[in-house]
Amino acid sequence: MQMTGMLAAAALALGAIVVTPHLPLEHRTQVQHASGTVDAEYRGTVTLAARQIGTPAPGGRASTLRCEWTAGLAVEREARHAGGGLLSRTIDDADGLKLSRAGWCNAHRNDVAQHFAERSDELHRQLLAVAEADRDILVSQVERQLAMTAG
Repeated sequence: MQMTGMLAAAALALGAIVVTPHLPLEHRTQVQHASGTVDAEYRGTVTLAARQIGTPAPGGRASTLRCEWTAGLAVEREARHAGGGLLSRTIDDADGLKLSRAGWCNAHRNDVAQHFAERSDELHRQLLAVAEADRDILVSQVERQLAMTAG
């Protein structure tokens, strides 16, 4: 658990922030197709993005500084159909989890990384929703690939 926080903190210091949740974000499923079963594996990577808004104020005045954080989900899908063809796709889920904190972004980096790591159940549900939304696209790709190899 402490190692996860240290990895997230190190990634935060580099700017492109990657958080390792408590559990791996993976999902395996099978899609039935006329040509046979398609085995699909989805792997999610959580990325954090920060946006500083507002302005600092001189002494005695209230500051409007806030940091808006978004935990996005980048999903890699690999699927293999009965004919042996491999279908890969990268899906970026724009509907990430959001958090807002008062003050400078740098002041909350470790807390924010930990906050999103503790929400791994929500992130896994988000991965399942991405996989479900990808189902029709996957079937379409299988049909296209089979048509190309048949013709």
